[in-house]
Amino acid sequence: MQLLPLSAKITWIALFLNHQVAAKRITKTDGLIIEDVIDVECTRPTRFGDNILVHYRGSLLDGMVFDESYSRNTPFAFELGKKQVIAGWDEGLMDFCIGTKRRLTIPWQLAYGERGYGSIPPKAVLVFDTELLDIEGVEQHPLVPGTNHTAGSPDKPKEVTNGECHLLGPFALLVQSVLGLLAVLSLVFKRWRESPRRPVKVFAFDAAKQIVGTALLHVTNLAMSMLSADIDTARHAMKIAAQVIANGQGRMPNPCSYYLLNLAIDVSRM
Repeated sequence: MQLLPLSAKITWIALFLNHQVAAKRITKTDGLIIEDVIDVECTRPTRFGDNILVHYRGSLLDGMVFDESYSRNTPFAFELGKKQVIAGWDEGLMDFCIGTKRRLTIPWQLAYGERGYGSIPPKAVLVFDTELLDIEGVEQHPLVPGTNHTAGSPDKPKEVTNGECHLLGPFALLVQSVLGLLAVLSLVFKRWRESPRRPVKVFAFDAAKQIVGTALLHVTNLAMSMLSADIDTARHAMKIAAQVIANGQGRMPNPCSYYLLNLAIDVSRM
């Protein structure tokens, strides 16, 4: 039985102790150590038989890099679990979400064995820094922090909205109709309270003038509010999207805010 050199023993002891205090590290069979350096939760991680695209950097325990895809700018594609790569990859890259960066510390039994390969010496422990770029045929939906998208379809989470109202949505149209009805009833109540009362024909012409004018103003206000929101959205789309992804605090321009602002300006001028 060949004993490990003292340096290798010290390295393995350090890896073991570090593993015990790292919450995101788990040990699997034959000493494989998995660490998600950048952890991205998703609804559809990698499974057996997936065709995946991976960037990687492979090194020995002493830090010497023997191969990497980053320098070539050519990710590596293979079918997971079908023995197209070393066993440490087939096992260590399961349950892997797109965007996650994972470090695999692979014992020689799950790597290139007793013979080694190329510049890799026999019985070498390998360290691979990997990044999952794509799962073929899977539309990925990373989970937004603080929300739960596991309900419903496993591959398509529920839509996340930012509280934006819609001026032409069903509820908004209902509210606008109620407000319009209240405006007409106010004119009727005004005629009922006035003395002497105007003839019905005169009242109808006066009311029609006010109703038509208010309706045109309302439609113009709607158009201006929606157009202003669209322009502002296009101007800041990339910035807001980055904020939403980073911390969930980004807010899209709200057409209702523009509508209320225009309405306040119109009322204050009367």
